[in-house]
Amino acid sequence: MRLAQAPLIAPLLLLNAARIKPLRLAIMAMACCLPILSVGQVSGPVSVGPDSYAFTYTGAPALGLYFNATDSRYEFRDNAGLSAFWLNPQTGHARLEGRLGIGVNPAFGLDVRGGAYIGDSLQGLRVSPAGDLRF
Repeated sequence: MRLAQAPLIAPLLLLNAARIKPLRLAIMAMACCLPILSVGQVSGPVSVGPDSYAFTYTGAPALGLYFNATDSRYEFRDNAGLSAFWLNPQTGHARLEGRLGIGVNPAFGLDVRGGAYIGDSLQGLRVSPAGDLRF
């Protein structure tokens, strides 16, 4: 397998995790994170065994998508083989090392351009694009 020349897309849907069922969240996050693969003709699903890579980059064999059977999660691993982003499809829990930007190249752990809402359907914190806070 070879990675096509396609950038990874940040899993922006993870921020809305409180309102999305875990399995649906996992499916959406994986769909927006997976790069396009060039594998020739595939007549069915690609199966991955425990503690193994689904795919790696030919120029850096530790860089790729790994299934961690111990923790039941998918991990995007860096050049050193360390988890940079993981997602547990059974619980919907996920972790992103580094920064996440929404509409902007991130300068902080979470960097959002435009408005944002954090909370549930009854109460929460709303930040307007102008920076006004509303509780």
